[in-house]
Amino acid sequence: MSKNDQQRRLIQLGTPEQRLRETIALHEIEGNPLTNEDIAMLEMFQRENWSHEKRRAYIIEQSQLRRSITDSAE
Repeated sequence: MSKNDQQRRLIQLGTPEQRLRETIALHEIEGNPLTNEDIAMLEMFQRENWSHEKRRAYIIEQSQLRRSITDSAE
């Protein structure tokens, strides 16, 4: 990939802060606003530069943990 292609790609993707703001806005538009906990998690991913694979694994793990807690409470 040429340097111009890389620069163009970065412009298209925007900064991490812009992408986070867009994510928050889209969730609000869809009627599913992010909680403060969700936003903190996304900020952590960004701050610690987690890979997409690591983020996905973490989210799945947290979802399964919450599901098991909910199931055991019933």
